[in-house]
Amino acid sequence: MARFAAVRDEGAFTELVTRHGAMVLGVCKRIVRQRQDAEDAFQAVFLALGAQARPLRRIRSLSGWLHNVAVRVSCDIVRANRRQSRKLESLAEHRQRSGGQGKADLQGVLDEELAALSPQYREAVVLCDLEGRTREEAARQLAVSAGTVASRLSRGRAALRERLLKRGVSLAAGGVAAALGRCLEASPSVPLGLTKQTVRAAQRFLAARGGGEVIAADKITTIAQGVLHTMFLSKISTTVGIAALAAALVLGSGPVLSWFGPQPEARAGTIFIDNFDDGSLTDNKPVSWRSDQGGSIRIQDQSLILTGNSVPLAVPNTPNRPNVSIQARVRLLEGTSIGLAGRRGVPVNGRESYFAYLVRDGATNYAGIAYGGSVQGIDEVEVPFDVRFEDVNLQLDIFGNQIKYWAWPANQPRPAAPLGEAIDNTLTNGSIFAFAGSDALSGATRASGAFRYIYVSDTPIVDVPEPSTAVLGSLGAASLFCFAFRARLARVRSGD
Repeated sequence: MARFAAVRDEGAFTELVTRHGAMVLGVCKRIVRQRQDAEDAFQAVFLALGAQARPLRRIRSLSGWLHNVAVRVSCDIVRANRRQSRKLESLAEHRQRSGGQGKADLQGVLDEELAALSPQYREAVVLCDLEGRTREEAARQLAVSAGTVASRLSRGRAALRERLLKRGVSLAAGGVAAALGRCLEASPSVPLGLTKQTVRAAQRFLAARGGGEVIAADKITTIAQGVLHTMFLSKISTTVGIAALAAALVLGSGPVLSWFGPQPEARAGTIFIDNFDDGSLTDNKPVSWRSDQGGSIRIQDQSLILTGNSVPLAVPNTPNRPNVSIQARVRLLEGTSIGLAGRRGVPVNGRESYFAYLVRDGATNYAGIAYGGSVQGIDEVEVPFDVRFEDVNLQLDIFGNQIKYWAWPANQPRPAAPLGEAIDNTLTNGSIFAFAGSDALSGATRASGAFRYIYVSDTPIVDVPEPSTAVLGSLGAASLFCFAFRARLARVRSGD
């Protein structure tokens, strides 16, 4: 790698493709499964490797980095293919159509969760379980003892098993090693023609980048540039976060918090903002909540936790609202979907409300709007975050016959443009509610969701109601700074 970074040695790059190609192509085929798309992903991974040659030239092992990038690229291709083929249909039809893909999707779940492990565990697992190195060989590669490799391998497999359980994949104690072993046995050999094609594509790609030329926008270079752009943004966001936390140590919390947007005390049109910090759901401060459709509600960790079978609801004691804007910070705990709804009232042609939702379908996440009751889809798009492992902000606006929805990662500004919108005159009035949902087609029978806050207004909400009393103390800032710095250092060492 150092030789290629220094003089663009073609032989060195060919050796890199030969040495790691089987592992990378195996990852791409397990996730993408279509041969041509998998080979496109394979080439894009090595184009990204060539572009990152200098920062990677001193790391001990490329295996973990290549696996991570292969997963990113392959998932991007899968998402792009799904976006291209999606059509407007009822949610039930979509779930049924997707149900047959579940087992196939599981082939890539292992790689997706392996890519999410910390670098030191990922490197050990990839080297030993996906590339077939002995512990002694991996130890020499990583410049650690064989005992350290054994420890990292054991802990990595255990962490991977826990992550798979959260995805609904249950494996016995030795099942992770066996599953990875099957991946190794099935790893495809890389055709010589594909290796040569990849090396030539990398030469053209790097020559254009180095000479400031416009790079031809074919599929492979577009994918490679996309993943490189994502890496760049990730590093920038980490750097900015560290700078902000460091500034908090010097300037105090007030100036720094103000950088992230206003903390308004009052908002025009607000009906209520409930952040569940008083420990009560029934004291009318600011509203009282009740469960519906066989659900139960409680407060835990300053969040409303909604649990039940099928589709449990949490309903506030507010009057019907013909025009309403509803925003919440949510996380799906069990089941397949979570969301907010408005205009719940007398059904019209089986349609009893409008609802905005986040849904997890296999390894993919979607956001959309639909009719309650008939569960007929109005609009749906794929989203890049995981509603089971991330806090997500969700907003539904219903004004007149216009319906809009947003979904975006917590603690980020709300995008100005909605994810989607529709014009509909079916329902004119009704109440609001929050819900979690399960889907028998996916094997889920129980649903549970967490709501960190719920914000309701009769004028469009344009901000995120972070608590105005939030204080970032010096000790907390120092702890966060150290954590961010350590995370950044680990990523640099892994070449991510």
